Amino acid sequence: MAEAHYPIQVVARMTGLSAHAVRIWEQRYRAVEPQRTPTQRRLYSPGQVERLGLLREVTQGGHSIRLVAQLPTEHLRRLAAEAARRSGSAPPDTT
Repeated sequence: MAEAHYPIQVVARMTGLSAHAVRIWEQRYRAVEPQRTPTQRRLYSPGQVERLGLLREVTQGGHSIRLVAQLPTEHLRRLAAEAARRSGSAPPDTT
């Protein structure tokens, strides 16, 4: 079965980012590289959605997108978990 892919507006709702931020992070920082339909619409995988959500969390925690955009997803998970522990909130669900 093919992996599900999400259009940018769905990704924006799922991650709490604006569609504009998703596009900028993709173009300027190469944070993710979505697939494209024949009509050039972006489609994001579940892993990319997770990655964008983690990037949102760590940037809200004070990290610069410029510095974290290229980190491996596992490293982003650790940064997000550390930030959650420091703030006293539950760690993010990465399932």
